[in-house]
Amino acid sequence: MACYLEFEVTTPAVLALQVAVASTAGDTLDERLGVTLNGAEPFNPVSEMATDRGGRTHVIHADPGRLAISYEASVRLTQVPLAPNATEEVVIDAEAITALRQ
Repeated sequence: MACYLEFEVTTPAVLALQVAVASTAGDTLDERLGVTLNGAEPFNPVSEMATDRGGRTHVIHADPGRLAISYEASVRLTQVPLAPNATEEVVIDAEAITALRQ
């Protein structure tokens, strides 16, 4: 699993990224998050916080410049149970929607 994002930041900004493997996905064998600003490590550290259902959000405080973010992970996936058959009436709440974004 991997992703690469690049932004041209024009004013100081705070970004909350959900690109990391959820802690419930399985065994993380290897993982790397890289953040550079104008080709160098940024002055501000990147922090990580846990979210609902095993999600992980990385928070980046970025100064103006070219912000590059890369993420790579190798994961041994756990068996995910199959979803039940849908009913005619679909009922969904905010917690479920948040979980689906992970």
